[in-house]
Amino acid sequence: PPFPPSNVCLRGGSFDDRYRDFFAKGRKFRQPAYLATSFSEDVARNFIEMRGGSDCVLWRVRIDPERKCVHVNLVKKTNVEGEEEYLFAPYSAFTVREAEWRDGSDADPHVIELEAAVDNKEEPEDLPLAPWS
Repeated sequence: PPFPPSNVCLRGGSFDDRYRDFFAKGRKFRQPAYLATSFSEDVARNFIEMRGGSDCVLWRVRIDPERKCVHVNLVKKTNVEGEEEYLFAPYSAFTVREAEWRDGSDADPHVIELEAAVDNKEEPEDLPLAPWS
């Protein structure tokens, strides 16, 4: 199956600033719901623009370039024509690589970079759950 360019997929949306401290560099966590991401930064930024407001975020999810990720599915039939989407399974594990707290507007969203676990089975089951995604 295709892999995202530069092994990075993206997601744009809103963010609740109360949870900034949770997304500290090095923190491992699980995402309790499906997490849809796009291969295209333009698509992710379009979701941010549609949402608008002063509490926006761009998520960058890095995939291991050699081992890839076994708990993600490629979705080709989406609501965005031509989009290639990676859909992470519920309770997927991630590590925060970096969080840039910016203006948070649709023009200058916060940027949170995550590393997707290669295999959820290799990660502890009792990781904290993400309060926001």
